[in-house]
Amino acid sequence: MITQLTTPKAYKRSPSLENSTWYKGLLISQLAGEADTDGAFDLVVSKMRRGTEPPPHVHSREDEFFYVLDGNLNIYTEGQVLGVSTGECVFLPKGNPHAYLIQTAGIDVLALMTPGGFLNAVNKMNAPAEKMEVPPMMPLPIRRPI
Repeated sequence: MITQLTTPKAYKRSPSLENSTWYKGLLISQLAGEADTDGAFDLVVSKMRRGTEPPPHVHSREDEFFYVLDGNLNIYTEGQVLGVSTGECVFLPKGNPHAYLIQTAGIDVLALMTPGGFLNAVNKMNAPAEKMEVPPMMPLPIRRPI
């Protein structure tokens, strides 16, 4: 499916229920998406609690840039551990496997992904945020021996 892009227009936006979703224990507020930027980038503010980190993964298409607004995390990439704290940033180029672990109870991050479009896939799995806070933790399913 090809996304029909339009000429970008100036706008003003802040995190709100209208542009925020819950995804696997995260509150994601989309400030810019593919349609807003003619595919140039996605920009989100995410609030996460420790224990909601994704598994190690690699992006074949998107570069990622994170700016930590509040909290601490360790990022594992290219055989190194990068400790990133409030007021610091990190760049993760596409093609490099990476993972991160939140070191504080929670973390607030501004994330830029380029080119845009990554959030189109994620948003198909998200639920509308009910409040402007990290969603409650869901219990893990009970695994029974086979």
